[in-house]
Order: sequence, then structure tokens, then C-alpha cells
Amino acid sequence: MLTHFVPYYLGFNHISRQEVISKHSSPLATQLLTDKPNIVILVIDGTYLYIQARNKSENNELQRRTYNIHKHRSLVKPLLITTTTGYIIAAYGPYLSDSSNCDAAIQKDILIKNKDGILNWIAEHDLAVVDRGSRDSTGMMRALGLDVCMPDFLNDRRRFDALEANRARFISKIRWVVESVNGRVKHFKWLNQTIQNTTIPQIRDYLQIACALINAYRAPAISSFSNHDQITATMLAHLHEPNLLRARLNNEVLH
Repeated sequence: MLTHFVPYYLGFNHISRQEVISKHSSPLATQLLTDKPNIVILVIDGTYLYIQARNKSENNELQRRTYNIHKHRSLVKPLLITTTTGYIIAAYGPYLSDSSNCDAAIQKDILIKNKDGILNWIAEHDLAVVDRGSRDSTGMMRALGLDVCMPDFLNDRRRFDALEANRARFISKIRWVVESVNGRVKHFKWLNQTIQNTTIPQIRDYLQIACALINAYRAPAISSFSNHDQITATMLAHLHEPNLLRARLNNEVLH
């Protein structure tokens, strides 16, 4: 399958930019996030796969580098790049889960090494939609000509202003597709269980096969655009609306 199936359904070499724009792009995402023509919007996110905790005497370094302090478990981290309809363009990894392999570091590694020919495929002003965990890789993305769409940070403030909050909602409206794809990947039982140590070397192969099967035989996460124009118009109309509740709380004394 890795030779005669996966290359036809996964990877930047299996699909053209024009095919992504014409067949795998959500009009809602395009209208909300960019006004430039012929732009590809890539939604990027990492996920995790649990692996068996090793006996300390076996391989202490691997145990340390796969132990995730947030999940309190041993795991490895794949990274997926999808279109705005949830079509999987590429799957990378898995990577170790120590502090050297945060989402931003993984994205830098992919770009620096031009993995899967990603730099030969993207064009100037293509848009990368990422979460705040990618903040340390946005500089490199912009240096390579990509535009980046990421929620703002509070930066010691108590709350976002209305415009920042509304823009963050735009991004959340687009980013959910990659979360949906992460869930689809874990519909494969082997990838959703604790993976045995003896099969860790095969994780990459099984991940790529699973992603290729999803592309080949499942409908995209977004397959109908019937009401997208209405949703887009409503969201754009409310983009610059002030926070009326906040204004009322500031101007009135509550009893």
C-alpha cells in the first residue's frame, strides 16, 4: 500500500495547487480570511498517539523523550496539514514529545528540510492557519512568503477587545476541520489505542495508510457549501460590532 496506494492519495506530490483551490477549498474560509485570488489555505495542527511506557532499564532516553508532561503519558506526535474542507494534504512524523518537539519546532523542521517538497508546492501569500502553539514558527513561515493566521495573545491584558475576539472566532470557524480530521484518524482502532513498543517503527507507515484511506474513501469534513454565503455575510457584518454587554457594564451601575 505504501508504494501503490498512498502516493496517489497523500503528500504534496499527489495533488496540484489548482485542484486544492477548485475542489478542496471552503468558500467560507476563503471569504473570511483572504481577499487575494488563487490562494491556498492550509490548516496545520499536531495530534498525539499514545505509546507503551518503557521499562526504565530498557531505554531511558527514549522513555524521557516520549513522556509528555501535559498528558502525563508516553506518546508521539504526528502533524497533519489539511485543506479548509478537511482533505489531508500531508501527514508528518511521528515526532518525540519532549520540549524540543513542540508544534512550532516540528513545523520549523518540516520547512527547513523541505519535507515532502512542501516549499516547492506552496506559493507566496498562501495562508497557514495555526493555533497559538505555533507562535515560534510564524516568523519562519512569513520569511518563506506565507501569510499566517493565528489567534492573538492577551499579553498581560485581562481580556481581548471585541475585534480581536471576533477575529479569533473566524479562525476557530476554520480550524475545526483539522481537529475533525485528527478524530477521523483515531477512528482506526490501532491508532486510538496504546501502541506497543515493538510496533513503534511502523507508526509512520500506518499513519500514512490511514490518512490515504480517509482521502480515498471518506467524504470531506465539509462537503456542502449551500449556506456558506449566508454564514459569511453574517460573520463579516458582525466583525466590527462592539461588545455591547461590556459597554453596558462599564456605563451602568449594577444593583
